[in-house]
Amino acid sequence: MKELSHSPEELLWFFDSGFADGIWYWDLENPDNEWFSDRFWEALGYKSAEVEQRPSAWMKLADPDDLEATSRFLDENLGKPDFQFNQLIRFSHKSGRSVWMRCVGRAIYNEKGKAIRILGFHHDITSDIIIQKTKTLENELVQNGFKSPEAGYWELRVDDGTVFWSSQMYLIHGVSYDFDLTLDNCLDFYSKEDQIRLSNTISSSVENPGMISSLEVVLYARNGSRVPALVSFKCVSAESPGRMRIIGTFEIFNTSSDQQLRLEKKLTDAQKQLYLSSQTLNVGFLEFTPDLSYIGSCGYLPVLFDIPEIQNSAIHIKRKLKAIIDGKQVLFIPHVLQLCADMNITFGQRIWLGDFLLQYASKGKRNWFKAYVNIKQGAGTEPVFTLLLHNFDDEKKRQMEQREQQFFLERSQLVSGVGHYVIYLDRGFWEGSSIIDDILGIDDKFVRTVDNWVSLLTPEFQQSVPQKFSEAVQSGSSFRMTYQIIRPADKARRWIEVNADYINRENLYKTNFEPTLIGTLRDVTDQMEYIKKIEEQNAFLRKLAWSQSHEVRAPLARLIAVTEALSEMAPGDPDTETLRNCLLPTAKELDDVITRLNRNINIFEEASGVSLRKTPDRKKKK
Repeated sequence: MKELSHSPEELLWFFDSGFADGIWYWDLENPDNEWFSDRFWEALGYKSAEVEQRPSAWMKLADPDDLEATSRFLDENLGKPDFQFNQLIRFSHKSGRSVWMRCVGRAIYNEKGKAIRILGFHHDITSDIIIQKTKTLENELVQNGFKSPEAGYWELRVDDGTVFWSSQMYLIHGVSYDFDLTLDNCLDFYSKEDQIRLSNTISSSVENPGMISSLEVVLYARNGSRVPALVSFKCVSAESPGRMRIIGTFEIFNTSSDQQLRLEKKLTDAQKQLYLSSQTLNVGFLEFTPDLSYIGSCGYLPVLFDIPEIQNSAIHIKRKLKAIIDGKQVLFIPHVLQLCADMNITFGQRIWLGDFLLQYASKGKRNWFKAYVNIKQGAGTEPVFTLLLHNFDDEKKRQMEQREQQFFLERSQLVSGVGHYVIYLDRGFWEGSSIIDDILGIDDKFVRTVDNWVSLLTPEFQQSVPQKFSEAVQSGSSFRMTYQIIRPADKARRWIEVNADYINRENLYKTNFEPTLIGTLRDVTDQMEYIKKIEEQNAFLRKLAWSQSHEVRAPLARLIAVTEALSEMAPGDPDTETLRNCLLPTAKELDDVITRLNRNINIFEEASGVSLRKTPDRKKKK
């Protein structure tokens, strides 16, 4: 939380990257002004530069039924007090697959109580929806006369051609969960003859709802397998009035080949959820023995490393998956075994091994993964290692960007000599950037409580500074002040300028609000000393101006008067007249000098705004 408190941008990043799958904002006063964060578009397979920040951009990707329900919900509830937005919307991914988003938001009201903005989050719950929908479809198939599905089951919405597959269907067809499930793409796995038979039978089923139809077909899977199968389906009513769905099963005929036996094997509920979750969470699993005589991978792991489907992914991961360690490439699986040996991991332990930069050799693409390992007892005495790899490349990039921004922030504070701090008033402690330690002359041993901060103040500020902070808290306002401290490190007296602003901050768990002061702090000792020198110089100039304007001019005036009186005292006396002619021009010349000095003083006072005409302070004579 210390790092997150540095700026609103970091808090925004936190919610966007860690708490939700995108942030959205809608200006109700200007309905065409709507914004979605990059994370939302990334979840749908797009870059933000590819789309416009307008409602029409996401609406064309949304399911029409969900869009209609959302529009109806807004019309009925937007004007209500304490309006909350909570809708489930299905979007079309760039690859063609469906992405279910839970969209939540809260309204922002103006002073008249009218909703003018909505701010909210998106949560990708695709895996939860698929699991839920899979179980619902299983039950529905049994209720409609089908036997308990063993190989695979599917659904087709007649009105828009949307297809849903259970996890077994992806495995049977040899495709990943990114496969574009359209009716045409699904038919493309069959010969032209079977495509015509399936299309005609589907059309007949729509015209005869409730009738079960069955066809024997041959599936040509993406991995090159030829799979004889029985496709059975039935047309039933959809949730929306007047619309129809086709639900069906896909059963593989028994053969003696190892490939058919593998496809025929039932997936347990746990395996189904594991496969769906691995795709949704961007994770993969590996199992291997210490001698690497056995190595197996979860079906989604090859997708993470972009390994061609026709290759044996486990063998290629064993031979080509490398980790970048200290700038060198090492085979990753042997490296994991060495780490486990060094850490002395025992049976049943689940350990985080660390973050690794991995590279699939033939592709050259590098990605960051979090690696977790679990050791269990195998069928014999040999242990089996289960390795979970979580791709967090996007998160890692954001972390690096955040650290870079933090570095630039700290460097800029160091250059400018300004540090920032946060005071948690309820808890009575504070924290701040590293430069504050240098400014205050403290180290890591200094306990950062408010009382300890006050203890640094010089005696003349021990009461005024806490009083200023207290007034800011009571009024909920900001303030600026300058005070003096004594640094513990060197006992030096330093002048500190502090800026502070009061905020009522909502805590992490949204249970209450915490009164907080945030602000900046800098050492202004040099500026204060400079100001003191300027004031001393101004005092000297005032004294000089007073002296020349009053103390010098007064005797000069007397000298001129005496000179003028000489001619009257001895009229016609040549010596007196000579003396007068010598003194009078000199006195007038001195008077001109004093006049020019006064003119220059006037110019200085107008330019600087400093008055030098005040009577200088004089010590009283005893």
